[in-house]
Amino acid sequence: MSIAIITHDECLAHDTGAKHPENHIRLEKVQAALHNSSQKGQFDFFESPLADDAQILRGHSENYLQKVKDIIPTEGTVNLDEDTIMSSGSLNAARRSAGGAIKAVDLVCGADAQYKVAFAAGRPPGHHALYDSSMGFCVFNNVALAAAHAIEAYGLKRVALLDFDVHHGNGTQQILDHNREHKGHDTLFISFQESDIWPYNKDENTVKNDHTLNYPMPTLAPVEMYYDAFNNEIIPALEAFKPELIIISAGFDAHRDDPPGEALFNDAPGRQLLVEKDFDWMTMRLLDIAHKYGQGRVVSVMEGGYSPDVLARSVVSHVETMLEYSKTLADTSKKVA
Repeated sequence: MSIAIITHDECLAHDTGAKHPENHIRLEKVQAALHNSSQKGQFDFFESPLADDAQILRGHSENYLQKVKDIIPTEGTVNLDEDTIMSSGSLNAARRSAGGAIKAVDLVCGADAQYKVAFAAGRPPGHHALYDSSMGFCVFNNVALAAAHAIEAYGLKRVALLDFDVHHGNGTQQILDHNREHKGHDTLFISFQESDIWPYNKDENTVKNDHTLNYPMPTLAPVEMYYDAFNNEIIPALEAFKPELIIISAGFDAHRDDPPGEALFNDAPGRQLLVEKDFDWMTMRLLDIAHKYGQGRVVSVMEGGYSPDVLARSVVSHVETMLEYSKTLADTSKKVA
């Protein structure tokens, strides 16, 4: 068994400027770390395709897509919103980032799929991007587009998404709600986020219902709070939902050592205490559910993380955990059978 890794160097051409926290160094460090992993022999690398207009319109409006196309400069940079900067290479980078998440779904859900787990490493990230606008470094909502692709291209009935980025996946929540209302998509969205930090949307990030479970955490929350939420609420909710595919918004800015400074561009950063083993534990619990109900299928998509070395280290640990634990679950099933 191997894991599919989807990335593309064109994502590095999204030039946000050296002082912007979401810059090309993040992805360069992640790509290098993946290629230096001791498990690299079991990583199968794929190039992220360009998401086409039809795929993007599964989660965004025509007006917004046209706005993104029209704003791209021939040189220099422009602001798509207060925090999201665009350069001449940004449109293709955003299409590659979305296309990588969609390709990950193809690799685990296709009729001749050879993979159970896949990781898409692209930029710009996506989980703040709304149906009709950009937000917070994000242009297209990669995980929401991946979920819509799984449902519309492969006929999946139930897709669960879990976001452990330190910031609320507000765009994902909004687009999933939109697609549920207008297209009948059946999704379950689960999000950890630090309360009272950007994007300051307490009315949204405290929602809990049959299709959305939010877990706002206090600053420097005891790590046990994450474990308790998983054991007491999240796992039972996933058991009840029985997802055919799990998609992870894998942001690592809730890591104890991220970010390195006291500011994250225009706002104070989140501050949490998680380390690699905690993200890996959550990953394994999601793999347990995927193995039970979804043929072991998990797609993970990179989101935040603004200390590049910490991000790279966390990504490699996450990917190696996905690979090794998937193999363990498969071996256990063979022995039981």
